[in-house]
Amino acid sequence: MSLNFYIPDSFRLYVEKASAGRNTVLYDIHGNPSVMVLLPKVNLEDIDPSLGTGVQPAFVRHGVEVGDVFVGKYKAAMVSGSAVSLPHLDPAIDMNFDEAAQAASAKGPGWHLMTNAEWACLALEAWKAGSLPRGNTVAGKAHDAPEEEGVLTPDRITEEGVETPRTLTGSGPDSWNHDGTPFGVADMVGNVWEWNAGLRLIDGEIQIVPNNDAAVGGSICDLVSSAWRALMPDGTMVEPATPGTLKFDGVEPGHSGNLGMPKLSTTTDNFLQRDSDEDAHLSGPFGSLGTDIPAPHYPLLKSLTIFPPDPEVTGGGVGLWARSFGERSVLRAGDYYHLHSSGIFCLNLNYGREAFGPHIGFRIAFCA
Repeated sequence: MSLNFYIPDSFRLYVEKASAGRNTVLYDIHGNPSVMVLLPKVNLEDIDPSLGTGVQPAFVRHGVEVGDVFVGKYKAAMVSGSAVSLPHLDPAIDMNFDEAAQAASAKGPGWHLMTNAEWACLALEAWKAGSLPRGNTVAGKAHDAPEEEGVLTPDRITEEGVETPRTLTGSGPDSWNHDGTPFGVADMVGNVWEWNAGLRLIDGEIQIVPNNDAAVGGSICDLVSSAWRALMPDGTMVEPATPGTLKFDGVEPGHSGNLGMPKLSTTTDNFLQRDSDEDAHLSGPFGSLGTDIPAPHYPLLKSLTIFPPDPEVTGGGVGLWARSFGERSVLRAGDYYHLHSSGIFCLNLNYGREAFGPHIGFRIAFCA
């Protein structure tokens, strides 16, 4: 098939007309349609001056400013072996990070697993507009507005007999869309966690693939990729394991169990866990994340939503989780039982790329 992603068929024309151009339909190399939300280029200072200046990182690849990005309107679903963004489907589950990334890039050039930079752009836009969304955060309903509910998936009982109350993609009200309108990105809060590309922890060290380079896909986010960069407190990007880089550490010393609130630091002296005890973790409200660094360079961290842009607006209970040993890939959104800990700003760096389950999914995106 020709690499014509912009087939002007009746489905695409209908979606574009109904949404005044905010949504469109793109096709992959297999001919599968996906409903996508146009993410226009935005400058950080136009969102909030505390984020810095220049375009938000989602619109820079390999040091060059690029055009618009398209994000899947819906969490990815698997149809005939292909990842798609379509309404009223059971979201894809039981895929680890590498499987999700492969499913996204298998759609053809430009297609990729949604990146952390793209997620951050949408979250910051929602914050700016005062439209922080709700979602399926307790058994198919919004925990903070139980009158809001989605359509439960028919196949939600595991082989062990455990109910996993996922909702069909986009089946909730408009308040479950990132901008509170019918044309926003659906289900960025709750339902199932979403893998993001381009952010991770290695032994507590915060590492990123700069800007939106992770949208290239392929091996760029592999465990041993040379694209990963650590961050110095002044915002400089350096080689991983450089002394003095930014890390997540515990506020109090400990080595097993729930060690309480993380903090932004240049050491992991308080987090002593270095064995295979997966029960050892840090957790607390994302909006309460603090630091013991005298004067860190916040704009980059805020622009990638690694640090809260405003502790009041990001939600008092929205969760932050981290394990400061091993590689930890990033999950966003929360799921169907995390209640107030779910949220568009929640940040889960607890799990390795090999994790999977009935509560973990992903989202596709596209850059021309």
